[in-house]
Amino acid sequence: MLTDAVIGELAAILGPNGLITSAGDMSPYLEEWRGKYHGQTRAIARPATAEAVQALVAFCSQRRIPIVPQGGNTGLVGGSLPGLDGRDELLVSMGRMNAVQEIDPLSGTIHTQAGATVRAVQEAAEAAGFLFPLSLASEGSATIGGTIATNAGGIHVIRYGTMRNLVRGLDVVLGTGDMVKGCTNLVKDNTGYALAPLIVGSEGTLGIVTAASLRLAAPERHRETLLLATDTLTQALDVLSRLKDWAEGHVSAFEVMADRAVTFAEAHIEGVRLPLAGRAPWYILAELGYSQIKAGANGLEGELANWLDQGWISDGIIAQSGAQRDALWRMRESLSEAQKREGTSIKHDISLPAQAIADFVRGAEPALDKIAPGSRLVVFGHLGDGNLHFNLMQPEGDSARFAEKWDEVQACVHGLVAQ
Repeated sequence: MLTDAVIGELAAILGPNGLITSAGDMSPYLEEWRGKYHGQTRAIARPATAEAVQALVAFCSQRRIPIVPQGGNTGLVGGSLPGLDGRDELLVSMGRMNAVQEIDPLSGTIHTQAGATVRAVQEAAEAAGFLFPLSLASEGSATIGGTIATNAGGIHVIRYGTMRNLVRGLDVVLGTGDMVKGCTNLVKDNTGYALAPLIVGSEGTLGIVTAASLRLAAPERHRETLLLATDTLTQALDVLSRLKDWAEGHVSAFEVMADRAVTFAEAHIEGVRLPLAGRAPWYILAELGYSQIKAGANGLEGELANWLDQGWISDGIIAQSGAQRDALWRMRESLSEAQKREGTSIKHDISLPAQAIADFVRGAEPALDKIAPGSRLVVFGHLGDGNLHFNLMQPEGDSARFAEKWDEVQACVHGLVAQ
């Protein structure tokens, strides 16, 4: 369907630099981060304006040319790649529409184009005295449009919610080429249907986001970052409950990491090390955020000492500097990269009620060992909101036979999640 004539018409619609057709230039857009999925297309559209997106979508709609929108291409499931099923699809990259346009300090809103990176929005918010609380390992590449399409969460969901909670309004080009303009600074907007919550998480199936109005939060001027060791996920959930009670709404992040995940990071990522005296099955990385500076977070050290005495944790530290905080978060944020270097892994990104997490992991491990004996379970993620990266690594030195179990492993995990 993407004939030479059609490609010529697309180039005319998009203007200079609006279309990529050479194989070398297209290559970075067509490979997923892990190298598992490889897309194919004859052309990549790179519109520079909302009007160009409208014209492009209307043209493709009339000719029934399938479109795959792409943000930063940081996903791990192939959702942003064209032609995976052999269809002749046009990739639409939003990377040229990357302006952070306006901040309204009274409504606490930032207006940005869809191709802006999460980090660019964070930095603009910080410069204006606000916090844009979405934070994830890929924030330097992931775009606002992509995080809206996937309803991204990241490490601060426990306090600020997912992207759906952070979107105030959207400008969206529907599949017909019609534009719905919903970006607004209004805190209360009763002007019609609330389209934005439906678009968030729709993965590009309902339209292409061109711009967004996003909610900002008060800055966290003081943070307490904790690394705690514990023996079980049940204990980790108990710590979460106690920390939320003690911190009175200031828990900004609550991550969990299995020891195996940390071991991989130490082995493969330069400078990463566990700053505790001994090992434990599980580690908690938690952060408290305050808008005003708190001296010692009102007795946090004493509270942790009490938890140690009670056996709820076996060890722990509080970061004493910005550098120590950064080192702790680098350990957490490098886990995916460490897994990639360790070998093949079958990844799952699951959400469960937090109280069901421990039983799920206990039940899944023996079930997976029956399917792929010798494989290594690697678990980490946002325990505070029940979201885990639940990954199964190949047995040491055996990737070929392990890869043959891919579908069976995923069916097992998905079945246990549903159960």
